[in-house]
Amino acid sequence: MVNQTDYINHLRKRMNVAIEREFYIESISCSYAIIENRTKRIVEHLGKTARKMSLDSKIEYIYGKISTKNDITDIKLKKLVGYLNHRLVDSQIMIVDLSKNYADWKKSSDKSSSENKIYRFKQLRNILVHNLSTYDSSNPKLIDFDSYIDLAMLGKEVAEELSRIATGMKRKKQNL
Repeated sequence: MVNQTDYINHLRKRMNVAIEREFYIESISCSYAIIENRTKRIVEHLGKTARKMSLDSKIEYIYGKISTKNDITDIKLKKLVGYLNHRLVDSQIMIVDLSKNYADWKKSSDKSSSENKIYRFKQLRNILVHNLSTYDSSNPKLIDFDSYIDLAMLGKEVAEELSRIATGMKRKKQNL
């Protein structure tokens, strides 16, 4: 049986090797698996079961917790949410706009913004998978796998930062 840490470490190693060997789609797949897993752990650290949640639902839950942080009465949870928000802002993985709910933020967020990397990766990865599964003879870029380097690098950045955040939240939770 492989524990979760070993699993994530193996995926991170494969993600990095895939980038080095220019297997960008494999790297994107590994980073997506890490992002799914780490957002699940973050949601669980915040006290919710995330077993059947989609990535979008997990992002929405995290967004909601941060945007309602001031309403949280549990001091330990409030500190944990504050820590999470600080780390997300510091790394520019996701910036919560307190003037918008998640649905409005999603509609208005600039998909090219460096401040919403997790959402941008999710969107671009979904477009990639859709494009790969839909043959279009007028789109030669589909077979130019080298063109996916930017998405692979974005996925690596988001996956590594979410791994650090999830680990930091575990330590912070233990010390509260």
